[in-house]
Amino acid sequence: MIEASSDPTVAVKLNGKGGDDTIAFGFSSSADGGAGSDDLELTITEDALSNGNLEFGTVVFDDDDDVLTIEIKDDVAGFLHEVRILSTEEPDAETEEDTETLFYILNQSDTLSVDEEASFRAGEIVFEDGAQVVAQIDLGTEVVTMSLDENGDPVEVVSGAINDTPMILLNRTVASQLSFTVNV
Repeated sequence: MIEASSDPTVAVKLNGKGGDDTIAFGFSSSADGGAGSDDLELTITEDALSNGNLEFGTVVFDDDDDVLTIEIKDDVAGFLHEVRILSTEEPDAETEEDTETLFYILNQSDTLSVDEEASFRAGEIVFEDGAQVVAQIDLGTEVVTMSLDENGDPVEVVSGAINDTPMILLNRTVASQLSFTVNV
């Protein structure tokens, strides 16, 4: 078991090894279970959220054998929202890269709105109403490359994967779910 403070004062990166790991960590810490069936446990506290020096951490969650538990303590105010972003990039004519990311966001409102003007200026999604990202969950990247075999027939090669069925356990009801596709 790897355990980090649920009230961190500095960002921490935790990496599991091969095999089955349990990794417990708090807001601003990042975790990657690595190979095996891993149990990742993220705890969000009001003290950690109110520390102005910390930002949300990233959880690498591309293994569908893993389980992520997100516990938001009772003293944390707000509604929980889930935002799923599929980012598609075509670095060349033969290649397409899809990356999928989940964001869990706390907001004082039971709805979550995107500030389109600010998002356009920033080049990333910006939310209205003072919403705060509490976790970024990277579900993986899938790369599809098209080529021709020796007979001139098309061949599709797929590498990587996206965790399409992430097992995420939450102790709060998700107030809203949004999905975006972004072409990079």
